[in-house]
Amino acid sequence: MVEFCDVFTGTVYRLGDQWLNVAYKQVATLLKPKLEKAGGLREAANEAASFWMEDYYSLIFPLRFCLQGEPFSFRKVPFPDDSGIINLESAPEEKGFRAGFLRGTLPPLLPVERKERTGELLADRLLIQAAMANLFLRQRSAHQEAIDAARLAFLTYPLLEHLEIPLPAEAEKIARFLKEKGELPYGLDPDLLLRVKRGKFPDDARVGLAQVAVQRIKRYVFETPGLNEIRGASTLLDDLTEQAKKLVSKELGPEVILRAVDSTIVFLAPGKDEAENLAERIREGFYKATGTAFAAAAWREVEVKRLFEDYQRVMEELQQAVEVDRAKGEVPITEALPFETRCRICRTRPAEGWTEKPLPGEREPSLVCQVCITKRRRGLPERRGKLQELLGWLGLDNPEPLGVSGKEPKEWVASAIGTEREGGFIPDDARPCSPRHHLRRRQQLRSRGSEDK
Repeated sequence: MVEFCDVFTGTVYRLGDQWLNVAYKQVATLLKPKLEKAGGLREAANEAASFWMEDYYSLIFPLRFCLQGEPFSFRKVPFPDDSGIINLESAPEEKGFRAGFLRGTLPPLLPVERKERTGELLADRLLIQAAMANLFLRQRSAHQEAIDAARLAFLTYPLLEHLEIPLPAEAEKIARFLKEKGELPYGLDPDLLLRVKRGKFPDDARVGLAQVAVQRIKRYVFETPGLNEIRGASTLLDDLTEQAKKLVSKELGPEVILRAVDSTIVFLAPGKDEAENLAERIREGFYKATGTAFAAAAWREVEVKRLFEDYQRVMEELQQAVEVDRAKGEVPITEALPFETRCRICRTRPAEGWTEKPLPGEREPSLVCQVCITKRRRGLPERRGKLQELLGWLGLDNPEPLGVSGKEPKEWVASAIGTEREGGFIPDDARPCSPRHHLRRRQQLRSRGSEDK
């Protein structure tokens, strides 16, 4: 029996062997198609990491709300409640596990199996184990195939008994070693892998840590009053954050990303130089795509032991370094000179071209700057895109059940504005590095569904 304590609500979930067995099977079933479509070790490891970071957390949160009855009807999950302790000692029979975001009744909750009560999910543990194995093997100049096999093994070894497809041979050998000992391929150091599994790192072990964050976001997004430009600026920043995630995932792996939200990305790297290289590439990408968005960045080498034991303080120091970089940053001057025609949208920067269609209230195409036309081009199609994304979350094909009238997409309005701090309470006390994965991801999912009570 395992007890999981929700750090947000203080609720304790008591999980029995039957529950854990069925939950493992459900998770293995959902992971299977992702591994099947992978074209090699590296792709399989990336798919497994993305599953735990994205898909699994969307099965869990919000913990106590789900969609039942009509596709858009939110209901409280019918957990048996007993004085703050929810007993889930038997496997779900009538009420099935979720197969997608809010799709089904029960979340396939899988905490780290410990004798004492824990607030750490299995996904948290596997992601940080895979990240540490990844970084340490890169520091030792291991072959890329060995790195990817070890990553995949760390992300799947608890599911070996339930996966219906075999892992690649070398990855399975490593997974078997982590599960029950055995021979290791590629000449891998067994002591290193066991240290990673147990979370016992040498005092001198160090890794790179970097953060890139767009500054003055409100100034960039709201510098013009047009809804299309506001929507376009916000969407562009979201897309660039996603591109930064893809860059880090391609170079190192999804599991090294600690945070990627609100135009900010925080990630681990084998060393300071690798962290600097990726951070500068991300910062350059933000500026090239937007023309004016100012991104600050910082990187450093940190002790792994301190990262785990004093995570909050390490992150505060990194943020302070970002603020120092922000203070040193130089923003280009974009105001129009007296003899230059100003942009019709922002009325500040010099015009560089014409709009494809007249602006509202005008008869002919208008002279605009590149920054504003980029925002406008991104914002126009997003009016429908954001609504379709919302309908997808609710399992609807059209907006009629929501009471939205109008035949044209431009008549549908769906707006959601939120920040990370508004998404939910994050405890400020120092916590281990690994739980941060589910704490950060949970905020995004709570803003989609409904807040846990």
